[in-house]
Amino acid sequence: MELVDSSVMGKLVWPAGYAMCLSLLETPSLLSLLLPKDSPRPSLFLEVGAGCGLAALAAAGAIHAASSSARPVDRVVATEMTEEGVQLLEANNALCGGLIDEVCRLDILEDADGISRLISSIQMRDLREIAHLGDAPASCASPASVLVCACDMSYDLRLVRALGAATRRLDRQLEGLRGASSSGEASLGVLVRLVLARSQNFDHLDEASLNALSEEGLQLERRYCRMTPAGVLAPYTGGGTGEDESVIFVFNVKRGGGERFDP
Repeated sequence: MELVDSSVMGKLVWPAGYAMCLSLLETPSLLSLLLPKDSPRPSLFLEVGAGCGLAALAAAGAIHAASSSARPVDRVVATEMTEEGVQLLEANNALCGGLIDEVCRLDILEDADGISRLISSIQMRDLREIAHLGDAPASCASPASVLVCACDMSYDLRLVRALGAATRRLDRQLEGLRGASSSGEASLGVLVRLVLARSQNFDHLDEASLNALSEEGLQLERRYCRMTPAGVLAPYTGGGTGEDESVIFVFNVKRGGGERFDP
């Protein structure tokens, strides 16, 4: 079923985007629950296929609303797969006061290593800035944690697999910075998580998506359910109530063998 023409998909706010936004802005925030505490290194929030950028704007808003000592995340980056999508994202970010730190194009289907290269380029810029300032150790350029976020992308299993593979590659890239704890979650260790939100209309794809991510080396850590406005999906979901039961899935990278998802 084609809900909307592909040329306008990124120009609409989907229910899962609302759900992610609410979870980022509530207390305690999804950010504060997932990110390590008291780390001297920064944390990064990366939204892939951001569309209008609602989730990234919410994460960035959380930064600006918090004091410098209580910020849940230090940098927010949003990407889109097409040049037209990037232009829309940049325009919306400008209208919101430029809260998102960086907007760029990233097609994870065509560029499997794009996320890892993007993080590397950010690290290199930070290293140059640290070298210029001369007042912080070089290790501070390496992120303590990265949250890779995507909303309503489960409609295409290729995108789900690409996100899983990219998250695993990024985790491997940053693994040398992990702490020595057996869980891999020491306060100074790098922690990479993939956070996916999907609208109720796509719930029939959960098993396939979760199995695909398991095969890519990720495991389901937790899930959250949120009632949100059905919005663009109102004709297809909500039973006439105008609401959508979106679900947010949080994944981390397996450290051992894993089983297929059993619904």
